[in-house]
Order: sequence, then C-alpha cells, then structure tokens
Amino acid sequence: MQSLLRRSLTARIIAVSAIPSATVMVVGLALLIRRADVLEASRPGSGFQLLYQGAIFGTLIVLGCAAAGVLVTMRLLFQARLERLRKVMRRAADGEVLVRAKIDGEDELAELSKDFNTMLARLTDLKASALEHESAVAELTGRANLQAELGTTNRRLEARVRELSLLIDVARSLNRTLELHQVLPLVCRLLGDTLGFQECTVLLAEPDGALVVKASFGYPPGATVEGMRLAPGTGVTSRALLSGELQLVRDISLDASYVGYPGEPARVGSFLALPMTYRSEHIGVLTCRRTRVDAFADAEFRLLGSVAQQATLAIANARLYEVTRAQSLTDPLTNVMNRRAVLERLDLELARAERHGERIALVYLDLDHLKKLNGAHGHLAGDAALTQFASVIAKNIRKNDAVARIGGDEFILVLPQLDGASGLETADKLRRLVEATRFELPGGVKVSLTLSAGVAVYPTDARDRDGLVRAADDALNEAKKAGRNRVLLHARAPTHAASA
Repeated sequence: MQSLLRRSLTARIIAVSAIPSATVMVVGLALLIRRADVLEASRPGSGFQLLYQGAIFGTLIVLGCAAAGVLVTMRLLFQARLERLRKVMRRAADGEVLVRAKIDGEDELAELSKDFNTMLARLTDLKASALEHESAVAELTGRANLQAELGTTNRRLEARVRELSLLIDVARSLNRTLELHQVLPLVCRLLGDTLGFQECTVLLAEPDGALVVKASFGYPPGATVEGMRLAPGTGVTSRALLSGELQLVRDISLDASYVGYPGEPARVGSFLALPMTYRSEHIGVLTCRRTRVDAFADAEFRLLGSVAQQATLAIANARLYEVTRAQSLTDPLTNVMNRRAVLERLDLELARAERHGERIALVYLDLDHLKKLNGAHGHLAGDAALTQFASVIAKNIRKNDAVARIGGDEFILVLPQLDGASGLETADKLRRLVEATRFELPGGVKVSLTLSAGVAVYPTDARDRDGLVRAADDALNEAKKAGRNRVLLHARAPTHAASA
C-alpha cells in the first residue's frame, strides 16, 4: 500500500479525500449501532436493531458506490491525462524536444501542458541555436584550421620560391662566363654572400685522387689556402670526394679528421663538404664553414645540394670549354699553338706593345729538308721529326713567349719585349739546339736536322700584324737562299746571320 502511494499521485489524492470521509462514516455507523443496541435493550422486540442494521447496510452500499465513482472519475478525468503528460515528459527527457503534450480543457492540467509545451518550444529554439552555434564554431574552426594550413603552405611555398630564385640567380651568374679561372671564385663568392657562409673553398680532384684548392672566400689575409693540396684520403673533404656523399661536422673542434690550412689557429664552428659529381665522375668538393657550432639546418641540405649541382655543371662546362678551346687553338700533331691562336696572341701583344711603347720580335722558323726526310723515311717519320722539333722549341723559350705551327714545316715564334738583336740571339740559340739534337724516327732510326729562320721587329720592320709576318717570312726566304741552317734579320745583310 505504501509503495502504491509513493508511485501514484492519484492514489494519494483518493486516500487524502476518501479516508477522512470513510473514517467519519465508520465512526457514525459505530455510534448508530451502539445506539441501536441501547434502544433494543430498553425496549426488547421493538425492531430498532433491525432498522439500524438496514440503515447501516444501505449506508455502506452508498459509500461503496461513491468510492467506485470517485475511482472511475479520477481515472478518466485525472489519471489518464496525467499519464499522457508523464509519457510526453519522459520522451522530452530522452531528447525528443519536438514532442508536444496534448491539451484537454482549461483546467490546471491543461495549463500545465501548455506551460510544458512552451518550455519545450523554448528548448527547441535553444537546441536549434546550439546547433547553429556548433555549426558556426565548427565552420570557424574549419576556417581557422584551413587558414593555418594555408599559412603553413604559403610559408613553404615562399621558402621554395626563395630557393628557386636563388638557384636561378646562381645559374645566371655561373652561366655568364665559361672561363674556369672566373667560375671557381664566383662559386665561392655566391656561396658566401648568398647563403651566409663565413668561409668557402672549391677543390678540384687530380688524377691521383688528391684535392687542390682552386678558389676560396672569406679566409683572413695572408692565409695560405689556394694551391693547398690534400693527399688522397685526407680529412673530411677527401671523405666526401671518395664517398660521393655530403659530410657534416657539427663541431670541428671535436673532430680530428678536420684539416685546416697551414698555420691555421684553433678553430670553432661547423663544417660542410659537398661532393661535386658529373656523369659519375667525382670532379671536386665544395666546402663551407660557419663560426657557430651545429650551424647547418637539415632544411639547407637540399638547397646546398642544388647549388653544388649548379656549380658542378658550371665547372664541367668551363672545363669542356677549355678543352674545346685548346683543341681549336692547338696543332693536333705537335701540341703547340695553331695559326689562328698565334695570330690572336700576336694581335694582343701588338696592342700592348703599342700602349707601352715596346718592341716585339717575330721569328719565322722552317725545318730544313723535311720533304727529303719524308721521301726517305715516310710521312710518319716526318711527323715524328716535327713533333720533336716543336718540343725542342717549346722547352727552350720564356713563359711569355709563344710558338705555333702554321702549316707543314713552318713555325712562328712571338717574342714580346725583345728587339732585333735579342730576337736574333734567341732564334740562333734554338738553331744550335736543333742542330745538336738527334731526332729518333719510327723504327729506331736517328737523324740530325737543321732549321732556318727569319726575324722581324715591331715597329721597326712593320707596324701591323700582317706586315710583321710578311717581313719575318721574307727574312726566312733570304736565309734559305743563303744556304739554310741560319738566321737572318729582315732587310739586313747576310753578314748578320749566324751559320754553321
């Protein structure tokens, strides 16, 4: 009974309203029964007891009918509506904010249902607002994330654009020249100025695997860096060349394999060596140093590798240009200058001599009786004689002199800053050396050869290139007519010639 009263509001209402009435009726009936017993005792057989019993019985019937009516009425008018409202509330509590309570009539339950529906409507609005807010927050979060991603992407793109711009500038700068002696210092300067390295060097590999410093940047005055030679397998730089892989020293003070220049004081900082490889050939190494320990970031390695590739290509192109240019300016048989090269050199020397008021001696040389040698021993013998003849001349002239084969057995010798007497003396010295040489021909045959030469002087004999060459050629012809194996000055008597 207590459980029913706790769970059911209807039961509590019936109990509150019916129990007092029932109690009053029961007390009243008890009083009537007692009164009937008293009257029956005073007047036996009067029938009061029977009458009272009937009244009591009827009252009980009426009381039972009233109670049943109350129960039915409470069930129909109150409990059913309250149960519907409870179910709606439970559904709302489970999250169905769009459910609504049924409104029956205009009593308190109807008002309660209206208020509940109003509350649900407001909850629905709040839910919609919350959803809109969540959507807005999600959208803003998405935009913020997208903005962050775009920012990161933009920074990466900007960094990549800077890298590409740098590579374009490096390539443009390196492609401005094909002269190796200009390319190498340019590579060092670009690395130092553009990428912020304190010191840079370019080392080229020699056939034996040694490395030689060909250009440098950032070293203190008086440092003996360029020309420094690293024996094969020496130091971090040689390790980069042999392995073909980047070598990084984060703290050079802790790495015994780091090799500095002669007389270098104790050093601090970090060091990087990048191999330069062209078509599977290790041609050299780029080195960079910063004065801070662990100063190279991993993100720099790709850029440095690209710069090293650009430098490698530039060096390879410069080398190829030098080889091609040398081949175009070198006589293939004797390995001395050809006609084109010596005439270009003569133009330069004439221009310089004109600026400084100097003289130039030009010697026209001819190997005597080469045709007879070819006839007696074959053209291979003649080629061997010409090669050895050119070697004798090239080994016995000054560094700033130039010798060239201009065709057949004819050679030109350019002697800057010499007058006629000095030119005549130089040419005659060469004549004596050739005469004393035993030329070895194919098959082991050795022969003696002589030369004839004519000497002309700028500006005494001519003031331009072609005139100077003609003057020397004329002097050579005079020497041949005079019996060969002699040297003559242009427009001079044979008494000034040296003969055998």
